[in-house]
Amino acid sequence: MSTLGARALGLAVDGFPVLPLKPNSKVPIAEHGCKDASADPQVINSWWLRWPDANVGVATGHGRFVVDIDLKHGVDGEATWRALQQLHGAAPMTRTVVTPSGGRHLYFSTSAATIPCSVGRLGRGIDIRGTGGYAVAAGAINGQPYETLPDAIAPAPSWLLELVREPIVLRRSVAGWRELASRGVEDGKRNASIASFTGHLLRKGVDPWEVLELMRAWNEARCRPPLPDAEVVRCVNSIAGRELRTRQGRES
Repeated sequence: MSTLGARALGLAVDGFPVLPLKPNSKVPIAEHGCKDASADPQVINSWWLRWPDANVGVATGHGRFVVDIDLKHGVDGEATWRALQQLHGAAPMTRTVVTPSGGRHLYFSTSAATIPCSVGRLGRGIDIRGTGGYAVAAGAINGQPYETLPDAIAPAPSWLLELVREPIVLRRSVAGWRELASRGVEDGKRNASIASFTGHLLRKGVDPWEVLELMRAWNEARCRPPLPDAEVVRCVNSIAGRELRTRQGRES
């Protein structure tokens, strides 16, 4: 078996479903992409005997997700990552794959049911590879290899989970909204609550600018501890954009 095939088997032993990617590429060979990912040694053997030079992809989700920090085309995802940590606190050392462009894939574990894939949700130059996605784990692009650093996969810090989880826009009774407004929430529920509250107010016809100011005030008065203001703005803008797209879809 080729070196890349052995690497794929090693990843499967570590619990990663893997998939073959075209040599010198990030494109899956298998017909259904990451849906065909497998940790079965027989399947993996057959793939890399057939395609010995295939790059190795790992399917994300399955209790893990990847923070993909980009450093190309003038985009500095590292600057965005540093800014996030300055706002929220340092992220732990974790398993890291250094990409041929000089970027990084940071692996984190989570007990959250679903971490969605997203592009730019954390800021410019950072994508999330979660449920239904994949990341290149081994191989090379234009002769430049992916290099894995040997740290163990760390649990995602709570602030990162708040940012990458899909906000659940809750439907509440009048009493439920009043309770949320008056009592507020603790760490771990702040982003989801601001997303829910924002959607509720927008659906009631409140102007988005007013919603933002109301959410800023509620965050300072009722969130324990308050989120950074930049995160409140990001969350409100995200939900406002979603509501706008939903309305446009209804009108088309």
